[in-house]
Amino acid sequence: MADGVLIVDMQGVIVDCNPAFCNRLGYGKDELLGKTVKSLDTPEHADRVPERIAWILRDGEATFETALYRKDGTVLSVELNSRLFEADGQHFIFSIVRDISERKSLEADLKKNYEIYHAAINTPALGFWVVDMQGQFLEVNDAYIQQSGYSRAELLNMRIPDIEAIERPEETAARIEKLMRTGYDRFRSAHRRKDGSVWPVEIVVTVSKAQGGMMVVFVEDIEEKVAQENRLAQATRVYEAMDQAVVVTDGDNKIVSINPATTTITGYSLDELQGKDPKIFASGRHDRTFYAEMWGSLIETGHWAGEIWDKRKDGEIYVKHLTINVIHDERGKVSQYVSVFSDITHRKQAEIELIEAYDELEERVADRTKALSAEIAIRRRTETDLRKLSRAVEHSAHMIFITNFNGVIEYINPKFTEWLGYTAEEAIGQKPSMIKSGDTPDEVYSELWQTILAGNEWHGEIKDRRKDGSIFWASAAIAPVRDENDAITHFIAVHENITTRKEAEQAMLDARRAAEVANKAKTDLMANMSHELRTPLNAIIGFSESMKCSVFGPLNNEHYEEYAGFIHSSGTHLLQLINDILDVSAVEADKLELREEVTDVCEICDIAIQILRPKAENSKILVQSIHTPNFPLLFADPLRLKQIFINLISNAVKFTLPNGTVSCNAFIDDEGCMVVNVTDSGIGMDEAGIEKALEKFGQVDSSLSRTYEGTGLGLPLTKGLIELHGGTMELASELGKGTTITVRFPAERVVSLNA
Repeated sequence: MADGVLIVDMQGVIVDCNPAFCNRLGYGKDELLGKTVKSLDTPEHADRVPERIAWILRDGEATFETALYRKDGTVLSVELNSRLFEADGQHFIFSIVRDISERKSLEADLKKNYEIYHAAINTPALGFWVVDMQGQFLEVNDAYIQQSGYSRAELLNMRIPDIEAIERPEETAARIEKLMRTGYDRFRSAHRRKDGSVWPVEIVVTVSKAQGGMMVVFVEDIEEKVAQENRLAQATRVYEAMDQAVVVTDGDNKIVSINPATTTITGYSLDELQGKDPKIFASGRHDRTFYAEMWGSLIETGHWAGEIWDKRKDGEIYVKHLTINVIHDERGKVSQYVSVFSDITHRKQAEIELIEAYDELEERVADRTKALSAEIAIRRRTETDLRKLSRAVEHSAHMIFITNFNGVIEYINPKFTEWLGYTAEEAIGQKPSMIKSGDTPDEVYSELWQTILAGNEWHGEIKDRRKDGSIFWASAAIAPVRDENDAITHFIAVHENITTRKEAEQAMLDARRAAEVANKAKTDLMANMSHELRTPLNAIIGFSESMKCSVFGPLNNEHYEEYAGFIHSSGTHLLQLINDILDVSAVEADKLELREEVTDVCEICDIAIQILRPKAENSKILVQSIHTPNFPLLFADPLRLKQIFINLISNAVKFTLPNGTVSCNAFIDDEGCMVVNVTDSGIGMDEAGIEKALEKFGQVDSSLSRTYEGTGLGLPLTKGLIELHGGTMELASELGKGTTITVRFPAERVVSLNA
């Protein structure tokens, strides 16, 4: 597991940490931020926290061991390699937190048992020495023999200066003298192999007073770690040196990080912005429609770019060019929003001045102005396209690599390494033949090269081979890349892993045939039902309506009039049943298409209540709508949303006693989801009743059914429509105490009016 990273202020309060640190202690990041390291330390170490902070403040860095409580109460032994750094005028402590539980256990066991000692020194993970106080090797393990290239006999005739590549002999002697006093040290160095090559190492040494004094030394190869640290340092320098402001918010749109350029442009420090909503920058010059369109674009495409007027900390209004990109986690949930912007106020002022000058110099500068505008537009489009392309390639779910005209690999994306096991260093400079399985016919590759060298795209299925020798099927698309002269310079290849699909194709083909037969039978049945039942029902409903209204004269018998009413009511009820069955079938078959748009939930609720008001008033039931001012909008199908409200409110009215109430309300929960409740004061249900109500054609047995008997499809159909929107529906009820139906729509569908 990777090392943890911990950042604390000078009071020992945690201000940031990486996922590895959270995972080791079993906490979520939000649980750790704001805690003190003292609260995590075991009692014997907690009192030494101020002393250790003082060491770091005095020396700039320090290495020490401590023990931390995990969330489950167990203790984790760790080593902290800490150093002091400054940001925004404040001092912080940056610590690499390493789990040394295994090493501590080994050290304890080594003191007790030689057999365990012998097994420990031959661990394949770490090099191990025992040396005397003059630096003479007394014992080495197999791991260090393999690392250094020397034999055991050669090493046992050597001293530390013979393999040390950085320290001079006198420096090594001074370090040994210091170890005699302190008993422990940890430091980085570099060793020279037998072949003359040098590799970086991290040394942990403990002094044993036994037998005149010996040093027990663990040697870790940190070549890859140093490379990672260098890459991280380079990325950090780029981030810190950018002249564009970068603001990172979490999934709830709360600021978690900014770069120095943000402070330069806005005047706010990180402490002033952390945890705040980005609308702290809002100037008030943009209306709700502007922000609704912005969030609509972010929800739909994950990207928004444009110019926006904002306000600095001192109140000055300025204009900036802003780009926002949405970052999703592995479950597809929004985890971060990354905003990059630059102050273009001077450019905007220059544009205004240019427009004013244009009135006077229109004839002389018209052509140049048009060319300049076109150039700016092209540059903006190019920058946006390059950013989108870069993100798409880096975060692509498919393996992507680029070769030059001669087929030599020049770029691979992270999926290439993840799927094939080759690092960028191993793959770049090689040809794609390195991943050929040998199972794909040569004719396929001949056709491939003929196609792309002719300037066309090639698509096909081939077998690739991973670094470990395993095979997988890939759907490959390879296309030429041309320069401004239309000459082919590179080729880009996209490979999609289709092994599972290939293995399942035959089974899917058989299942598809069976499903098509069943689906056709179902489709024919529903079509026949629609035609055969709706046609006579429409006649029955029409004729009974004519009889009720005495279109052709009175029936002269009140029983006939009553029977005509029964016929009309029953026919209408049966037609609604058929419509519900067809809708339920469409939902189940995944053939009900949503026509989504930004929708006012409060307005839709009001419309549904107006439709049902006569039924409610006839039953002396008060129906209350949603009364939440400035409530956010919802990205949904308004027709199906109205159908949802009608079904829920109608069902509530049906099972509510006269003089009862049905109320609707809505709110946004802590996760940003829109929650809608429909509550009645009706008869309620027990657990069995709730389960039955959600079944197709299920009916809760009650004397309150009255005239409104229902079809038993309302709640199942409503649940299906809600789930089509990515939402959920829950019932809470108790006999004699009413029912509450809770509908929850996902946060990504909520459009804030104040965004």
